[in-house]
Amino acid sequence: MIGGIATVPFGWVMPGGFAFILLILAGLFGGFAHIAMTLSFRHAEASLLAPFEYLAILWPILADLLLFKIRTIDHDPSTR
Repeated sequence: MIGGIATVPFGWVMPGGFAFILLILAGLFGGFAHIAMTLSFRHAEASLLAPFEYLAILWPILADLLLFKIRTIDHDPSTR
């Protein structure tokens, strides 16, 4: 809550209707995914579930590549 209030002086813009719905859905799906992963530890060993945890790292990277059209990563600081 404090983090959200701290953004007000920097030009906070209230999300529109569609963006607000997407934020709610992102929270719900993220919560359900967390619960599902927690419950899966009851039924399987951690070593069997570890690849799925690491796969979760790839989804934001793929979304970044697809949504923001980032094609290359520039590792040379002199070209920035």
